[in-house]
Amino acid sequence: MYLRPSFYIFVLFVLPAFLLLFFVSFSVFEANAQESFSRNFLNNLGKESRRRGVSEELWQETYEFLSKEGILEEVIKRDKKQPEIFETFHRYTNRRLDERRISRGKAMLEEHDSLLQRLELEYGVPGEILIAIWGLESDYGNITGRFSVLHATASLIADGRRERFFREQFLTALQIIEREGISPREMLGSWAGAMGQVQFIPTTYWQYGRDGDGDGRADIWHNVEDSLTSAAHYLRASGWRAQGKGAGGRAGTLSWGLEVRLSGNFDYAQAHSWRSRAFWRKRGVKAAHKSQRARLASIGKSSLLLPSGARGAVFLVSQNFRSILRWNNSNLYALSVGLLADRLRGAPGLSRESAEQILRLDDIRRLQERLNELGFASGVADAIFGTRTRRALMQYQKSVGLTADGFPSPETLSRLGI
Repeated sequence: MYLRPSFYIFVLFVLPAFLLLFFVSFSVFEANAQESFSRNFLNNLGKESRRRGVSEELWQETYEFLSKEGILEEVIKRDKKQPEIFETFHRYTNRRLDERRISRGKAMLEEHDSLLQRLELEYGVPGEILIAIWGLESDYGNITGRFSVLHATASLIADGRRERFFREQFLTALQIIEREGISPREMLGSWAGAMGQVQFIPTTYWQYGRDGDGDGRADIWHNVEDSLTSAAHYLRASGWRAQGKGAGGRAGTLSWGLEVRLSGNFDYAQAHSWRSRAFWRKRGVKAAHKSQRARLASIGKSSLLLPSGARGAVFLVSQNFRSILRWNNSNLYALSVGLLADRLRGAPGLSRESAEQILRLDDIRRLQERLNELGFASGVADAIFGTRTRRALMQYQKSVGLTADGFPSPETLSRLGI
């Protein structure tokens, strides 16, 4: 049978192209179907929003927006992405306390001096603490987030990993939009829903956002006065307390804490516990810098932190440190806030900086597994270096004659075969 040349052309070129187009189109359809919010999902959110007083008009605008855009895959990927490197103190702080940030912070401290003095008198929070938080959270308002808060939190609800938390953020964000008259598309933040120049999540903004300039709105996206006033209000509500008044009406010398020096025979098992100033004085704890002796004398109940172990910088932190932890429950973050605040007021840098080796989270997991094998209970090998792992490591270090500071030093890891 004779086949025309056009048939060969069809078989060799046209048919494969058609099939490729078909399968690509089918795949795209399937992907879009998976990435869309279901009608049932959105309807349930709508019912919850209306129970909170969100208007039908606002919900319909939100519904149309989310239906059109679909689930934000970039947000899901960021939420699931796990860090690979164990974050050490100096690695963390060196990236955040650079000369540019310090220089810019000093300029902001001077530019907003009258506002900061007023906030300190009203809330008891020193201006340098507010400027430091502002600088670390958004680079003084330069980086406030590019994601729609509603879109991001709805995507995270749909993903389900932390559904309850993000559902509350989504619904509160709608309430904020209703109250403040913001467009759903204009409420921007981080991929996790943190908003504005001080990066409040919606529930924090709802409870602690404050109007600083008297215009009737707490605009933490564009307004510096509102942002810093909200930050001061949140810190005071989180437990920040001034210790009397000094010259010129400034709060007393107690702030977040300070760098200290320890005696040669210090028992590191006493670290990370809250004790009186007299307790630490009897054990030879002294200010690392002479200029901070007055701060040490007034610090009261405090805790000793060794973020780099016995060979690195050591800090005595006051109860005000805890209010910074309410903002971000990370000792490294809270220390960065305090140290940046001190540098903005002209304090010297750290007196000690130890060499820290780069550790991967797999190294921490192996450390936990090894401690468990040796009978030092560090809990589940989850690569989270928490209190239980630190205590187990201290017990091991003491048993083999190493400095029992609970820090994974090169010597300790080598002894463990890691």
